[in-house]
Amino acid sequence: RESLHVATLLKSVVASAHVDEARFSPAEFTMNCAEELLFPLDWLEIKTALLEMMDNSRAMKPAGELLEIALEAHCDHSSPSRTLILTVRDNGPGVAPECRGKIYVPFYSDRPNTEASSGLGLSVVARIVEAHGGAIRLAPDQGMGATFILEIPDNPSPL
Repeated sequence: RESLHVATLLKSVVASAHVDEARFSPAEFTMNCAEELLFPLDWLEIKTALLEMMDNSRAMKPAGELLEIALEAHCDHSSPSRTLILTVRDNGPGVAPECRGKIYVPFYSDRPNTEASSGLGLSVVARIVEAHGGAIRLAPDQGMGATFILEIPDNPSPL
């Protein structure tokens, strides 16, 4: 892993997401990340994880409705080493309470019947984050939408 400008990575993710516009309903993206934030990450893996999360958000939003996706990144300095906190928030239908415990299980999908899915998306995201020594969690339900939080330590413990 090499130190990367996190804001540049997030901009690349949003640019790639715009390329997929034809497959999905319209989406509006916002980002909140300090330009100078550097963090050791595998560019391709984290970009893949974030794009997968955005694809999931977009697939769950009913056709024709505007989806809003917010990407945020900051460092938490409260532990002995820095932790990168990446947040992906959308205004979609959220995750049903009965599905919350299953969403990281390979081949599980709760996408609408009209949307084909392998059910691997969030399980792959979880494995990528875990390979960085981190964890992913779904924030408690706050009404509309879903908020996923990825926590990646600067100095991960060896696996």
